[in-house]
Amino acid sequence: MHREVSGVLSGAKSTAHEHYRVHVRRHGCCSHVCLPRQPPRGLLRLVSVGSRHRIPGTADDRACCYSEEPSPFWKYYNRINIAISPADRSGCFVLSHLVNGTSDDGDDIMLDLFNDSAFAQGHNLSSVNSVNWSRILIQIAHHFFAYFQVHRDGERAPVEIVCPSGAAGNLSAGLFAREMGLPIRLVACVNENEFVHRLLSTGVVQTDATVKQTLASAMDIQMAYNMERILYVQSGEDSSMIRAVASDLQGKKRHELPAELRQKLSEVFVSSKTTDAEIRAAMKRCWDEEQYRVCPHTATAIHYHYKQTALAGGEDTRRACLATASPIKFPDALTEAGVPLPDMTILAELRAKPHKVVQLKDKNSWIPSVRAAIELVSK
Repeated sequence: MHREVSGVLSGAKSTAHEHYRVHVRRHGCCSHVCLPRQPPRGLLRLVSVGSRHRIPGTADDRACCYSEEPSPFWKYYNRINIAISPADRSGCFVLSHLVNGTSDDGDDIMLDLFNDSAFAQGHNLSSVNSVNWSRILIQIAHHFFAYFQVHRDGERAPVEIVCPSGAAGNLSAGLFAREMGLPIRLVACVNENEFVHRLLSTGVVQTDATVKQTLASAMDIQMAYNMERILYVQSGEDSSMIRAVASDLQGKKRHELPAELRQKLSEVFVSSKTTDAEIRAAMKRCWDEEQYRVCPHTATAIHYHYKQTALAGGEDTRRACLATASPIKFPDALTEAGVPLPDMTILAELRAKPHKVVQLKDKNSWIPSVRAAIELVSK
């Protein structure tokens, strides 16, 4: 861990375009880092968003202009925003692209961009999601904060941290926090896309043939790339084992972890799978009992808490459920769950703004179009 941190810090240097930096972002499901309403001076951001419910202009997208996909097939699209803010902070410019694909498809676009080192360096390309170690560093602090919120009384007993998990960035941050000495046990909560749940509960690394569309759409992911970090740490930094897993996934699409590694994983992690019906029920119960609205992703963690409380006969375990997003971004899910909507003024204002969207329906055009857009805004 210390080697990885020092390597990242020592390798940070300016490239050809020192007046801006391009940031690539896939929508994370477990933690949102709020940015200022305007980005830092001269900041150029590429934002790849994998949630059909995400509303630019709220939480960490406050720097972006607003656009909304008018297509009735919006839930099958992933958004890629490319935004540049002038140095004088007079406003921002956004190119918004929609690809008719899954969250994993959006990750493939990022993979292509970063694997082309000449392109990435030439445009000062970076990432601000959990592909980038810097985001994991920030999320580590979230686990410490959650722990000390539970133990405000000064007690230092273990705490169960429940993480809604898509790409498993926050889950890996929790592991690093634990490696640093924080006494926590981690729970990975997934929707019906169960790559992480299957790996942790059975030791089988395997993707399904298709990505299932769920209410917790930012977690509609088959390949949780941060599990590579988790396996690396728990295997004693065995890089040959990581290569074997990657090779098997590319070839026979399946890899069984050795028993010793499965045992080490079980000492740190448990996992839980949540259906859409269970998500709705958790959202409803949380509102009825606490008058508190949660988004569908957070509801996967709340469902786990309710389930464990029932199994324990009402015993109150020291537990923190990590919330992921504002529920106002999910009005359809709130309505389906029978939860009254909050003040929707901000959504009405967003929807009244001009639509600025380029739909990319031909998969062969996705990467060339995104590359062309980056080249356009970085001139």
